[in-house]
Amino acid sequence: MPVPSSALAIIRPLEIRYDSPKKLLGEGAFGIVYRSAERGWQGSTVAVKVLKTGGGVPQAALDDMRREAEVLASLRHENVVGFRGVCLDTEQEPTLVTEFVAGGSLADALFRVRGVTRC
Repeated sequence: MPVPSSALAIIRPLEIRYDSPKKLLGEGAFGIVYRSAERGWQGSTVAVKVLKTGGGVPQAALDDMRREAEVLASLRHENVVGFRGVCLDTEQEPTLVTEFVAGGSLADALFRVRGVTRC
């Protein structure tokens, strides 16, 4: 069962330090994922998903990020990336923070195992 929004760890995006230039980990339709600097947030290296705002933040995108945070916060397993916190404040960058796992994306790992080249 997802964690209620009121129980989510709230972060402040301005507290996250990045390398210069930022290390891009991936990009999707609604967000861009960066790696923080070494020990760049509360003594840890983290993955930071920043919601693409493009001139405003649609409520549906914020709702999706909140649901994602609720689900991640409810999961505790050694094979699941650990949730650290979220910022849903539209006055700041809507941001989701998880532990950083080196080695690339899950999709990259699956393609390596299968020996298939990505398009």
